[in-house]
Amino acid sequence: MLYKTKKYQFKTSLSEQEVYKILTDHTEEKRIRFSKSEYEFEGIVYKNSFKLEKTISGRNSFNPSIHGDFKSINHETIVTFNLKLNTFVVLFFTFWMSCVTLIAATSIVLIFNGTEDSTFGLVAIPMLAFGLLIVLFWLKFFQGQS
Repeated sequence: MLYKTKKYQFKTSLSEQEVYKILTDHTEEKRIRFSKSEYEFEGIVYKNSFKLEKTISGRNSFNPSIHGDFKSINHETIVTFNLKLNTFVVLFFTFWMSCVTLIAATSIVLIFNGTEDSTFGLVAIPMLAFGLLIVLFWLKFFQGQS
């Protein structure tokens, strides 16, 4: 659910060439930089598709990538795109939440069994709660976008 992409689509009276020009005028090739770009997006715009990321200052791994395409039908251009999380973020978040859940569950079992020095593992419970809050926020964010 957290990693599910959602498809967005809109129509415009602009031609396919005009959409292409607007995208290329606002997109810079992706590269390593130490200051914010003057362009709104970074990525690649192809003839009928694009792969972009919003340009931000600093690093934000939760900044989604935008994959889409555009085509002309009956004097209109239809733009379709998806927002996707970075694959590394998905893998890292899944691994992190699995480890934190395992540590929290183990600590709770050890506390109920009366094992000494098992309260240190309870630190994982607020970490687990924070991770779940991130998931809930992400789901609400996508529900609000529909």
